[in-house]
Amino acid sequence: MAGLVVSPRKVSLGDPGTGFSASMTPPGWAHLDYVGGPILMRAETEVERRWRLQACRKEPWTAAWLDTIGPRDLLFNIGACVGSYALIAAYRGARVVAVEASPVNAARLAQNASENILAGSIVLALGVCGPSEQPQGVGLGSQTPGAADIKVIGSRLVNVVLPGVTLDGLADTYGQPTHLLIDVDGGELDVLRGGSEALGSVREVMLECSTESRLAEVCRAILADAGLPGVETWDQRDGVKIEGVTYSLYRRAT
Repeated sequence: MAGLVVSPRKVSLGDPGTGFSASMTPPGWAHLDYVGGPILMRAETEVERRWRLQACRKEPWTAAWLDTIGPRDLLFNIGACVGSYALIAAYRGARVVAVEASPVNAARLAQNASENILAGSIVLALGVCGPSEQPQGVGLGSQTPGAADIKVIGSRLVNVVLPGVTLDGLADTYGQPTHLLIDVDGGELDVLRGGSEALGSVREVMLECSTESRLAEVCRAILADAGLPGVETWDQRDGVKIEGVTYSLYRRAT
């Protein structure tokens, strides 16, 4: 497969040719900036409006990658937040297992899936994806819908205790994934360590990874050992260096 064709993406309501109009939008909702079709999202907070509705502009490489997914695919979206990317994959006909550790964001994701009549395509798992299925104490830095501020903190300063889930456990329950999308703000190594079996069947992984050198090196090694070498990396947005993270696509050789 050739490299992804990535171009800036933004849709404004009422743009000629999009088929969307502000009059079609219920109060409190807005359209995701996905050019492939009309996807509605709840948009009550600034972070929802600035980041979650603009998910394709924020990560055009992820949007382009999702456009390669279709009805025969099963996506595990780890760190799904309010569901911007899960909704795109489900809209394209894929089955999605969306794992989210923020109860507020998980509830919003459920609202978004229901509004788009996609609830039957998205399984929502509220929990912490990591190396074991032991319950995990979680600190909620923000309870604003759309915010990504979750810390797994063990026994101190716990706001809520959530089930632990693993990639292998999810695969045992829902089937072997064809695609993985991982965005967990520093917890990516723990996620990969819980997928020794599941990684063997995955065709492609889109991974947001900390630029901390040791963490990135170990993540690359785990994926390479699973037969998933890195093929493309993005570290700039609109020509500006992204601080602290890179986004990489890993693909099984055919």
